[in-house]
Amino acid sequence: MNQYTKYSLLIIGFFAVLYFSFLTPIPQIFGDHALYMNLAQAIGQGVGFRDICYPNNPPHQGFTPPLFPFILSPILSFFGYSPLILKTLLILFGLSSLVMLYFLLREVSDEKTAIIVLIPVGISSYMVRYMYYVLPEVVYIFFSTTTLFFLVRRRKSAPFAVVVIFLSALLSFLTRYVGITLIIAVLISLFIIKSEEEFSKYNKKIIVGLFLIAMTALFMLYKDTIVGTLRLQLSLAQHSLTMDDANIFARILKNIYALVFYAAPANLTGIEFIGRSMIALIFSFLCLVGFFYSLIKRRTSLEFYMGGYLLLLMFYAPFSMHGTRYLMPIIAFSFFYYSQSLKILSHFLKFNIYPLGVVLILLVNLFSTYNYLFITRKEEEKKGRQLMETARFIDKSAASDDIIATINPDIIYLFTETKTIFVPFESPQFADKILRNASYLVCEPFSLYTTKKFLLPLIAEHQDRLDLIYKDGDFKLYKIK
Repeated sequence: MNQYTKYSLLIIGFFAVLYFSFLTPIPQIFGDHALYMNLAQAIGQGVGFRDICYPNNPPHQGFTPPLFPFILSPILSFFGYSPLILKTLLILFGLSSLVMLYFLLREVSDEKTAIIVLIPVGISSYMVRYMYYVLPEVVYIFFSTTTLFFLVRRRKSAPFAVVVIFLSALLSFLTRYVGITLIIAVLISLFIIKSEEEFSKYNKKIIVGLFLIAMTALFMLYKDTIVGTLRLQLSLAQHSLTMDDANIFARILKNIYALVFYAAPANLTGIEFIGRSMIALIFSFLCLVGFFYSLIKRRTSLEFYMGGYLLLLMFYAPFSMHGTRYLMPIIAFSFFYYSQSLKILSHFLKFNIYPLGVVLILLVNLFSTYNYLFITRKEEEKKGRQLMETARFIDKSAASDDIIATINPDIIYLFTETKTIFVPFESPQFADKILRNASYLVCEPFSLYTTKKFLLPLIAEHQDRLDLIYKDGDFKLYKIK
């Protein structure tokens, strides 16, 4: 073990202390957290990939990869919903991702660069918060970096490398469907990049196997899959890459704008920029310069993967609205290409800006992580406590056959285990039907926009049928008459 590897392990050990120091048993609700928990519980209960938050446990209709719920299922079966244990699991995945990232970057660059990139990735506020949110992005990072490392290195223990590449590429896809870009990158790199003789004789087997995986993956994106319950057509109708879309060009331009002025700089710095910020543009420019230079000069599997990933996002409809989350799986490589561009510009300008650029990005990320840990996280945990108190009140008030109307059925069911009915906030004509079938209506702060635009007007319109029986901050529980 050389000194750089020792340094990397010490740095990762420091991150372990940091992550566990702020670990609390209070849930931090974000994104699809509750959905994954409920699917994991459904698997543990033996009912399959179903939405147990609804009456009669209908098959899950969403665009949700199956692996993450399967990983969580044993924990929820043995320990119940324990945010502390779940966060611990994600921290272990995060630390493992940092280890694999160091080894990967050591192969595509050098050990010094690997350590320099490792530090801002580890202290990134996005890296920290997604571990505490218990979402699949960190798990995806682990599987994808493992795939890329063994692919780039082409170790002489070829049979072992083949197994790892096969398995980790497949697991990446089953964790996040964007992993299809990783599978395609593996196929392309095996065709183009020369490998060691001991490894190359296995290329045909890998190519055939991954081609079959890729075809199966594409088929899964358009048909039923996983025990016949994961139906994707509804999501695909809204989010698919339909090339006959008359507005496809406008979508691409909108996504490029979101990438350059919002998602890429936010991922790199942890700061959300507003409007056409020149500072945001500079950070994006630095990342893109490093990427395109590496694509031209090196063309490793990493560049093929990044190129395919970004290309896919340019066609993906929700990217412009939720860009930072979709860039989270490649956050580490944003820092890597940023560091590469600093080297390129230092050579071009005949002045070494590399140390200044590295220190700048470290300080910015320290500030954003400090802001998250000591301000934002406390606000999230305050909502978590209010949610648990609301759930306790519902447990005391609701009968076993009562139904709760809510904009977030998964969240309410996770904490109350009372069946829910979704309030179709875009279809107010169904309000009367909802109020007839539900016993309670919950108003909560996790979807503020839809709550203010759709739910509050509904409540105001039907005040005569609703009694406010509980209030804690932004949480309100109404009894439906």
